[in-house]
Amino acid sequence: MAFFRTRLCLAGLAAAFLSQAQPPAPATPASNPPVALSSTAERVYDLAKPRILQIRTLLQSAGRQSSLGSGFLVAADGLAVTNYHVVSQYALDPKTYRLEYLAPDGEKGSLKLLAIDVPHDLAVVRVERSGLPFFEFDPRALSGRLPKGERIYAMGNPLDLGFTIIEGTYNGLVDKSYDERIHFSGAINAGMSGGPVAGSDGRIVGINVAKRLDGEQVGFLVPARFAAELVERARKGPALAVDKAREEVGRQLDGWQAAFYEALKKEGFRTSSYGPYRGLESAAPWVTCWASTNSDQIPKPRTAVNTTRCSSATGIFVSDRILTGRVDLSYAYYKAIDLNAFQFAKELSQRSAGRFRQHRRRAAPAAARDLVHACLSRVRRALQRDAPGPHPGSQPRGVARAAHDAGRLARQRGRSRPPLPRGDRMGAVMWIEVLSRHGEVAVRNRIEAPEARIGRAFDNDVVVDDPHVAPHHLRIFRGEDGELVAEDLGSLNGLYAEHGARRVTRLPLAGEPGIRIGRTTLRVHDAAHAVAPEKLLTPPRAHAAWAGGLVAALFLMLLGLQWMNLTAEPSANVLLLPLLGLATVLVLWTGVWAVLSRIFFGQARFALQLRIAATACVALVLWDQFAESASFALAWRDIAEYAGLGAWAVLAAACYGHLHAIGPRHMRAAMGLVIVLIAAGALLQYFGKSETRKLVGQRASLGDLRPPVFRAVPLASADDFFKRAEATKAKVDEARQKSPGGRGLLADFEPSE
Repeated sequence: MAFFRTRLCLAGLAAAFLSQAQPPAPATPASNPPVALSSTAERVYDLAKPRILQIRTLLQSAGRQSSLGSGFLVAADGLAVTNYHVVSQYALDPKTYRLEYLAPDGEKGSLKLLAIDVPHDLAVVRVERSGLPFFEFDPRALSGRLPKGERIYAMGNPLDLGFTIIEGTYNGLVDKSYDERIHFSGAINAGMSGGPVAGSDGRIVGINVAKRLDGEQVGFLVPARFAAELVERARKGPALAVDKAREEVGRQLDGWQAAFYEALKKEGFRTSSYGPYRGLESAAPWVTCWASTNSDQIPKPRTAVNTTRCSSATGIFVSDRILTGRVDLSYAYYKAIDLNAFQFAKELSQRSAGRFRQHRRRAAPAAARDLVHACLSRVRRALQRDAPGPHPGSQPRGVARAAHDAGRLARQRGRSRPPLPRGDRMGAVMWIEVLSRHGEVAVRNRIEAPEARIGRAFDNDVVVDDPHVAPHHLRIFRGEDGELVAEDLGSLNGLYAEHGARRVTRLPLAGEPGIRIGRTTLRVHDAAHAVAPEKLLTPPRAHAAWAGGLVAALFLMLLGLQWMNLTAEPSANVLLLPLLGLATVLVLWTGVWAVLSRIFFGQARFALQLRIAATACVALVLWDQFAESASFALAWRDIAEYAGLGAWAVLAAACYGHLHAIGPRHMRAAMGLVIVLIAAGALLQYFGKSETRKLVGQRASLGDLRPPVFRAVPLASADDFFKRAEATKAKVDEARQKSPGGRGLLADFEPSE
């Protein structure tokens, strides 16, 4: 029985006392006759009261109780009996907990743990007092001669409400139980664990231990003879070394396990039929089997299921987190009624898992798109020479300028110009590009002079609106070899290569045309600069056509998978609701990326974003099916276990595609951040699964099952299975013997954690 913990909710307790038959007294109008208590129960309790104890487990650091139970004295020198599960916290972690008793007279004191019997859930402790009254064991109970139907009395301190006595009936030993337990028809509640159960003469016949939660007044007692044997062992010594209690628990579990398996072998096994198959069942009387079927299920099932479950109905309490000692065996026979092979495989997988508007606008002319972005304020404009005559110099703003006839100027030619280098007429032309903060060309200036000057002053050939640029910061000219050279004009912030970190005075631009002055990046090219080849233009509505085709293919694929995995009666809701949900998510996902594209690129490009998202969804579905099928075909759990890493890779590729569609220069930093976050998520999932695998092992099934025709490796034979089971057992036994720190079987289980 689970002992009382103060963190549990207290329930109301009604103690029932049976009345002894008395001659009816004359009724009086003034009062009702009193109900007499059982004189036997009263006598037994008066006798037992000084002999009962409340056993408390206290948390040493707080000095507060962590659990409560009961116990009783069995010797004048202070020996007392209780349940092992009442003192298990102290036994397994004596540095964190300590034991204390409370007597009915209010006396308190410490307890010493002398001996434990884990299989029978008993413990012997010593009260540091002597000359105390104590209980004796009933000889009839020790020899098993106590008759069924005898009235017996359970005592203890239920729910920390005070010491009570409960009258009940002795019903002998439980028939179908490997461990001997007495069936007690009476109320046993939390906090009474370890308390005495005595006969009418006050002698001990059993010890409170457990109750059935699914029944009424169905309790269980440990027979008195096991307590007597443990008391004798504690009296003879040696006393239990508390720091070695874990090893003692492990030794007792080993002994119980060996005897249990031997009893299973001795009772033998019998064959049972499950459809066309046969299986084994234990013939032991304490292994009970129950059968169930779904033939009466409404609506009519599409798979017939007949299940048999067998259990040894045993259990050993080791700690709050460990309950061992039970053997469970189950068989289930499945037969498809109107399912195809894929649907039937999905049915088995589910049962196994149960147990384990695009908006378009006209584009501006290409020349306008390639020049100035209105959002960029630092580049005012380029000042060009507008007359063939000599440079008039700087002029104040607002001064009227002479009108020129554009046609005449186009036909006129001024003074003769110097010969062009290398005989190339376009060789003297240079282009100076001012880049935006996103790395795109904001202004492209054509300079038809051998030299160009750059700065914030308005008499420059290129005016840059950057407070970190000098009024006359830089000049571009051709060197003796005809190549362009940038030269600093003595500015404060200097001249740098576009991607350089070292300040320079003069920089050749033949190899690296990019330069940086202040916070402005420039690129200088001559007319012979090679440009990238023409990019293929996607035909109008091509992205919309691709997106529509991919979405249709995705929905058809998912509809087919839904049909193959449908194990219940087909219905439009079952088939179409998941697709509607996916469509909603797909539209929301695409809409977010379209808004970002509209903000940073100037066009929403919804069809392109939808194409990318639909491609990623198709890839995810195909990857999931491939991973599950390969895991089943090769009987390789790791493929299904770590298939999520492939899904993370697909997500990363989709985000890369979305960001690249927005513009790689715009979103380079964001792209790197997204990829890093996705990689971190994938690694966290990987390591999380690895840690889970270390703690609880691999999952028992391969994931989603497939029809047998998908199997690529042969099934393991029964002999191979048992050989592997034997090898696994050997490894477990070896690991138990090599427990870290020498603390035994339970070294890895710390109750204080």
